[in-house]
Amino acid sequence: GREPGGYGKRMQDDLTDAVKWAIDQGHADPAQVGIIGASYGGYAVLAGLVFTPELYRVGINYVGVSDLRLITRYDMQTEVGKAWLVKAVGRDPVMLKDRSPVEHVANIRVPSLHAYGRNDPRVRFENWEVLERELKRHNKPYEILIEAKEGHGFEKEESAVGFYGAVEKFLAKHM
Repeated sequence: GREPGGYGKRMQDDLTDAVKWAIDQGHADPAQVGIIGASYGGYAVLAGLVFTPELYRVGINYVGVSDLRLITRYDMQTEVGKAWLVKAVGRDPVMLKDRSPVEHVANIRVPSLHAYGRNDPRVRFENWEVLERELKRHNKPYEILIEAKEGHGFEKEESAVGFYGAVEKFLAKHM
């Protein structure tokens, strides 16, 4: 996004507009739209499920940010990185709370699959812990794949194969 705090606003609006366009053009069946993404894309999955829940039949979140207040604590190593983070995510605590999917889990209407590595230095595992607490509190159907020795994306072949196998089973069950 170009405006400060594009996470969860213009960037998400673009995704939503693309889905609606594909449906309106007859390229997508509105009853068969799923959303999958990793890292920022995982955030976009969660944001889609909570802010436009009517659009999706399933969501698959791979190492995604669930709480923007956690990403702002990520230790960016460079001044350029820090500046990007402030521009992309913003600083306003009210906005960060409002655009954090974890705050809106009650809106989720569909099953979701999540995958996280416990050793993720970029999207800390705490993003899953706070999200899982809310999924349970609101009795939302979900599946989780946690890799104890993986980080921001699964690098070991068996972990990656396990993830994509879980995605295949999840889609077969819910789509």
